[in-house]
Amino acid sequence: FRGVEEALILAQGTGLEIIQGVEIRTNHNGTARDILVYFPDIELFKVQKEELSQTMPKRGSSTKEVIKWAHSFGGIAIYAHPEELYGEDISKEIIFELIISIF
Repeated sequence: FRGVEEALILAQGTGLEIIQGVEIRTNHNGTARDILVYFPDIELFKVQKEELSQTMPKRGSSTKEVIKWAHSFGGIAIYAHPEELYGEDISKEIIFELIISIF
């Protein structure tokens, strides 16, 4: 979570909106998967930053664990590279099935 405070300062008066995020390498059924977690409520993120850092799942944690962690802090979790799973012709239906398969 390094750099968010500096980014917020630099963005002041520019019209840019800063959204904190982190990429976590997970393990889903023995396969490495990258999950992007975004925290769109920057004020909530600032309040929770210390607890987020202390509880962030370690590299190789289960995909389900990372998603539950993200949601418990108001985060949004998505696959970083869905095309790796199904090729470049990935559809909304396949993404939905992929999300459902985690749970």
